[in-house]
Amino acid sequence: MIKSGFRIYCILFVLLLCSALCKGQAVGSTFQGEIVGVSPFFLHLEENLGVVTGFCKYSPDSVVVPLKGTINGEGDIMLRGTEKAFPVFSGKLQSRLVQGSFVRAKGADAHAFYAFDIRGEYSDGRYNYISLSLFNEGYILKNLTSGKKGTVTSHILDDGKMYLRCDSLNVSLYPNGDSIIINTLDTLQPSMFDGGRRVFTLEESFYSGASFIEFTEKDSDYPPESKLIELNDDYSIRLKRIPRSQYVVRKWESAHMQNKPYKPVKNIDQARKMLAKQVREIQIQEDEYIRKALEIEFKDGTKKRLDDYSWEYSFVAYYPEIKVLVLCDEAGGDEPIDLNNSMKQHVGNPSHHADSPDKQLRITGYYPGGAADGTEYFIEKWNKRTKKYEFVDYLRDKKNNEFYFSYTDRWFWATNGKVLFANNSWDEGEYYEMEIITTNK
Repeated sequence: MIKSGFRIYCILFVLLLCSALCKGQAVGSTFQGEIVGVSPFFLHLEENLGVVTGFCKYSPDSVVVPLKGTINGEGDIMLRGTEKAFPVFSGKLQSRLVQGSFVRAKGADAHAFYAFDIRGEYSDGRYNYISLSLFNEGYILKNLTSGKKGTVTSHILDDGKMYLRCDSLNVSLYPNGDSIIINTLDTLQPSMFDGGRRVFTLEESFYSGASFIEFTEKDSDYPPESKLIELNDDYSIRLKRIPRSQYVVRKWESAHMQNKPYKPVKNIDQARKMLAKQVREIQIQEDEYIRKALEIEFKDGTKKRLDDYSWEYSFVAYYPEIKVLVLCDEAGGDEPIDLNNSMKQHVGNPSHHADSPDKQLRITGYYPGGAADGTEYFIEKWNKRTKKYEFVDYLRDKKNNEFYFSYTDRWFWATNGKVLFANNSWDEGEYYEMEIITTNK
């Protein structure tokens, strides 16, 4: 009898969570809303046996605060900061809405909060479809018929009614369970609305993974299998495709681990002044022709001349922190030069640098120009003895040629051994986790 009762409770609890915690989605629930009077925010939650972990992200300053708490079978939820006793969120999770009370610090006033998990594909029953999916800036509304889309913001009326707004499409959205009532002054498409009001219902096919190919958030699209690529005898990489929502969430929660990008000097006069002792523009006379060239003196005293280069036509940027000068070659490609090391052959453009949290590994790249198809990326490792980054290998699937890194970007490190990136070969893009494996230490 006890086992039977416990089983019934578990079934009811799981059913509730399937409805409340991001039904059909690959990574927990991500809610968009507002702490009234404080800030717009995002709340990300994942549940395991009644224990809830996640974080809140305040929109204006992008501060991410880790949270942990509990949820019961009726949807009552309590969350606290994991590093400190505050902030505290307490409230109710029902369907795709969480709302309640927020207290930032001990003795501080309580503020009401609300947030919606609106991700999914919706239909009005008349062959009109919209999708709401998660991007870096938050939820994006897209009309799947016209392709028009815009950022969604959250609002609350004086009477306490909560809604969302997409200003670029002049659309107001009122979530109600698995449906969204849309009011608009201008229609997304002339035949799409009657009287400026239409009810869109979440597609069941979204849950099953059998819906539109344009929507990339279905579990069925992301098999657990990963792809192992051997770079050389010492290093391999393991690729796993992940949903965009997972990419976004992990980027938010790992923001504190990212190293700040190097600041470029892009003003030619400022860079010329800073490099006056190392980079000189000269003229070379050959027969009847006079050509310009740049003469570069490296830190080790070595000099190198680059014919047909000039400050005016070749300069791209200078990165004083790491002494890297980026020029544009005659084919329109990147020519990064490490002014510290005249012998270094593989120099990445710092605009592509992504250093691991402990700075022991780096993803970097450059655009070769000419007929090259995209960007060349490679891995570097830090040598403690020489205190320099050293070339590991290019990111290439040399054996099977089944994956190409040419159109990848937006790299960031989730841990010291895992880096996430976007592949822009397709319309909406694909997102991947790459684990770097040392095979021979």
